[in-house]
Amino acid sequence: MAATTTDTLAIIMAGGAGTRLWPASVAARPKHIIPGLGAGGASLLQATLDRIEPLIPVSNVRVVTTEDQLDALQAAIPSLRREQMIVEPEGKNTAPCIALVAATLEATRPPDTTLCILPADHAVNDATSFLRSLSAACDVARRRDTICTLGIHPTGPSTGYGYMQHGATPLNNSEEVRGPTAFDVLRFTEKPDATTASRFLSEGNYVWNAGIFVSTLGRLSRDLEHHCASTFAPLRTAIAGAGTPDERRTSVAVAYAELPPAPIDIALMEKLHDLCVVDCDAGWSDLGSWSSVAAHLRTDAANCAQTTGLDSRTTIEDSEGCLVWNEGAKVGVLGMKDVAVIVANGRVLVCPLDRAEEIKNLVRLTEQQA
Repeated sequence: MAATTTDTLAIIMAGGAGTRLWPASVAARPKHIIPGLGAGGASLLQATLDRIEPLIPVSNVRVVTTEDQLDALQAAIPSLRREQMIVEPEGKNTAPCIALVAATLEATRPPDTTLCILPADHAVNDATSFLRSLSAACDVARRRDTICTLGIHPTGPSTGYGYMQHGATPLNNSEEVRGPTAFDVLRFTEKPDATTASRFLSEGNYVWNAGIFVSTLGRLSRDLEHHCASTFAPLRTAIAGAGTPDERRTSVAVAYAELPPAPIDIALMEKLHDLCVVDCDAGWSDLGSWSSVAAHLRTDAANCAQTTGLDSRTTIEDSEGCLVWNEGAKVGVLGMKDVAVIVANGRVLVCPLDRAEEIKNLVRLTEQQA
């Protein structure tokens, strides 16, 4: 693994709502700071910080969060200083988030600074393998002056991820690229339908986009300027023209109000012709639903998983393949199969695990009730 230098920053995006993990994830305690989802009972954000620290020290971490999550995040991770936070006025998906990062860092960091941009809410089983891939991505991004992503081996024809088709010849064969295998990306397809996803798997040279990528600050800024000017330019102007922190906060908020929400994958990544990908086989999951949490947690002989908090009690009888997440209640589950039972924050969710990704509308209707 390559040695870390002071010109490498980790940018951790920690502003999402995590609605699909309702009711454990709510506005006051979003997914990335819920205790128990990360390794050793930590939050996913703390687990992310711990995982990357051998490569990038915590002093070189910048966390992007929203104004309404800032206090909760700082309470959950007190080791992070306020000056390490980049604050969005509101969440508008990853393209405005990353544009704000680039515009903010341009004022203080040289263009050859390497940025490792990661979501705060992913789980990784093999941290050592993950760091090898991330280090290799840094190497590729610097050597080729490109944006380099991490590619996850698909475990099925999921329609919830972007797919990258990579070339047949590894870059390691033609260049001094160290570590895991790296490839040119031939095509980027965001969230294909089920038929297309199945075809991608059968062809074999497709990987999932993990939403993790590496670039120098200069290269990222040039790409944003070229492909996302309507988002990047107003933020650049707002930050450059502000004298005090309060003035900057106000001017950024005014600019943000006019920006459309957009994922970086569609706004930028799909448009690049020299994107690269590094193979990452590290037991990755985005924990995007209760079904993926069930697959991530340790299970008993009946393939049931449970997390039970303090002052709680869970009893599971004659049930198979269930998930019980219990915070603060006495819960009994009898004669059920493949069901999620989630008790948290004064709310209860019960649903089949294979429908766990469908709960967004249910959450909206439930939270609207008086």
